[in-house]
Amino acid sequence: MSSHLGLVLKSVAAADVATIAAAAEDAGFSHLYLPETGLLPGPGTTGRDPFITSSAALQATSALQVGPGVAVTLVRPGRLAGLLAATINEQSGGRFIMGIGVSHRPAIEALGLPYPSSPLGHLRSYLDDLDAAESDIAFGAGYPVMVGALGPKMIDLAAAEADGAVLNWLTLAKARTTVARLTETARASGKDGVASALFVRVGPPGDVRADAASYNDRLPNYRKHFLSQGLTDADAVVAKTCMRLDAAEVVDTLAGYRDAGVTVPCVYPTGMTATEIVHLLDAVGRKAND
Repeated sequence: MSSHLGLVLKSVAAADVATIAAAAEDAGFSHLYLPETGLLPGPGTTGRDPFITSSAALQATSALQVGPGVAVTLVRPGRLAGLLAATINEQSGGRFIMGIGVSHRPAIEALGLPYPSSPLGHLRSYLDDLDAAESDIAFGAGYPVMVGALGPKMIDLAAAEADGAVLNWLTLAKARTTVARLTETARASGKDGVASALFVRVGPPGDVRADAASYNDRLPNYRKHFLSQGLTDADAVVAKTCMRLDAAEVVDTLAGYRDAGVTVPCVYPTGMTATEIVHLLDAVGRKAND
């Protein structure tokens, strides 16, 4: 597969992450992102640590680039995050991706932690801490840092002061304008280019809609994000930003996002078992190479 193709795995056990990662690499996938979803307190939590699962995926593969997509900055100091990143980057021979983000106010406040009055200022300072840690630590340097970004100011930060942006829930039109802004800001900052990874959900219709409804109904920042794209309810979000569970449609949809300028369009399975995900990746890989 000549173009970059990503995978996102949420709330998957490390052993299954390793199995799926190996299958993804065999199918021609180039990147794997692991969201941090286990922080919200309460019974039934299924999210795993994204650094441990990244390490499991990297150990099971030889070329796949892997990392948190994204790790929450508010729960670990920048120096600690830099040490984690350097250690896994060294272990993997330079295949680690450091994705960072501030998460959501409701989730952070539920942990009893203060949410920053300026998420942008917090992340700018955190990027400085990561740079300082990378300069100090005598191993594992060279990993890219990606910023989870929704609004234009965070997009500009990702382009100007990091190595790229992790994007989520975008229509094709919004992906095109977002990548254009990333590119313009990067060039104004003296960079030749900047990376972008876009998460695109796929799975049984009920599960995909439940994901869209959860973001739309529970997270004010995503509600605003959807409305800015003209998406007024969960059904509109699904229709304009997600994919049917069909290998041909997945390949065509991701190709459309790639044509819009996205560096790494990503398959984001929801409501699927590890076996079902492996079968989908195999089908997508074969279809992409037809």
